[in-house]
Amino acid sequence: MKKIAVVGGGYSGLSIAALLAKSGVVVDLFEKHSSLGGCAGYFVRKNISFDVGATTISGLKKNGPTRKLIETLGLRVNFLKEHNGISFICEDGKLNLSSDIEKTKESFKEIFPDFPT
Repeated sequence: MKKIAVVGGGYSGLSIAALLAKSGVVVDLFEKHSSLGGCAGYFVRKNISFDVGATTISGLKKNGPTRKLIETLGLRVNFLKEHNGISFICEDGKLNLSSDIEKTKESFKEIFPDFPT
């Protein structure tokens, strides 16, 4: 039986460790921090949670890489359609980057009236 060490418990390390384990490989996962997730992780200060870095996960559409990983691992995930993926607070208002391209264009037009559509 093969045994492999994976260094790093971020998104990539966890993904490859899970895929290897699913294929029958014995995996030892090493992470220097007290929690897993890497840049997709979080920390808590004074009972408030803060994202470390990644706050969105892409590739969830049908045939997307993250979706394929989830399906390959046999994970049950209830996908919800979220249109407001990312919002930016600007001096002139709030800019929303949506999975709906028309809504994204509308948001740009509100902040940047001369934005071509």
